[in-house]
Amino acid sequence: MRIQQPGAERTILLITAITAWFALGLQFYLSIYTSGKDLTEAITRYFSYFTIWINLVIAVCCAISLMPGSNRMKSFFKKPAAVTAIAVYITAGAIVYHTVLRKIWNPEGINRVADELLHLVVPVLFLMYWLFFTTKSTLKWKHIFLWLIFPFAYLLFALTCGAIDHFYPYPFLDVTINGLNTVLLNCVLMIVSLVISALVFITYGKMEGSSTQKL
Repeated sequence: MRIQQPGAERTILLITAITAWFALGLQFYLSIYTSGKDLTEAITRYFSYFTIWINLVIAVCCAISLMPGSNRMKSFFKKPAAVTAIAVYITAGAIVYHTVLRKIWNPEGINRVADELLHLVVPVLFLMYWLFFTTKSTLKWKHIFLWLIFPFAYLLFALTCGAIDHFYPYPFLDVTINGLNTVLLNCVLMIVSLVISALVFITYGKMEGSSTQKL
């Protein structure tokens, strides 16, 4: 399902980029000025969340894709495999947030605005970009192995930082509360959920490619 209308792709990229950068900036402001922590600790904790990292990737992806001409970075972020990987990350992250974390976190006021932008609005916008403006017929099952590098790196980063300063961004990663074995099991479940999401995206892409060929 692709939209061929001229300018539509740039419009969704522009809206997504603006929304993502605004959401990241707003959350950064809240983390720095309303958390009550010193600057270094506030910045460190801001960058400890998977949601922040993937929204940052989306913001960079959309901004670079809007650049005129061509370069290596733009070519990379326009690749269907790269766009799909990002879509898988943001989808899995949003699902985990709304099914698990929403029960224990109920922000209000401006915090609620930042929360909804990062966990709902930006994911929906980027999924629209993937759905309507990305060629999916070239997606391959082997791409999943490459897509797992980023979440593995994040989990290693989060657990290492937690072991050093005893701050874990998510309750299911907190070794001090859950124990190492439970946390490792939770990590496995997270990776499994990402693999399942990736399988769904690739399957949809192959189905769309197959239906396009028949037409």
